[in-house]
Amino acid sequence: MMSRIVSIVACAAIMTGVPVHAQDLDNAEQACAASKLKATGKKAAAKLKCEAKVIAKEQEPTDPECLAKAEEKFLKAFAKAEGKGGCVSEGDAVAVEANVDQFVGEEVTRQETGASGPPTCPTLSSPCGSCGGGTCAPYSGGGNACINPTGAVLTGCLSDAQCADGLVCVGTPPTTGCAAPCP
Repeated sequence: MMSRIVSIVACAAIMTGVPVHAQDLDNAEQACAASKLKATGKKAAAKLKCEAKVIAKEQEPTDPECLAKAEEKFLKAFAKAEGKGGCVSEGDAVAVEANVDQFVGEEVTRQETGASGPPTCPTLSSPCGSCGGGTCAPYSGGGNACINPTGAVLTGCLSDAQCADGLVCVGTPPTTGCAAPCP
């Protein structure tokens, strides 16, 4: 149980951008960071639970009430944390929500399809892959991905879950789109 909590808190720290080195924060900053991390972890867990119900019951779509409840609790907890003052960052709930939603979408896709993301590449804009015109682009799931830019669609995606089957979300917001991975 404790390792599961540590994992959720670590994911929450990555999604919020809140420093995880408590010795660098004063007491008020620590309290705010801890509250925000806890809220972020709870939101991710709640949304994953909503998605798990859908998969277990082989139904579509995800219950909007279940998702709305997770969003509402998260926003209240974030507002409460910021209301107490001392936060290193404020007004970042929307950005943190987007990170959580991206994580949840990608994890659902990974569990449903076994996909672990597109082929990686080291240098942005460099040629890559075996599709003849592959190029290295920022990947929404982290790092860089080798993609075939031909047929890429600017969609404003945040995760692969928002792209058609077989496509991945690449680019840097606000210029993101769905493209085919280049093996």
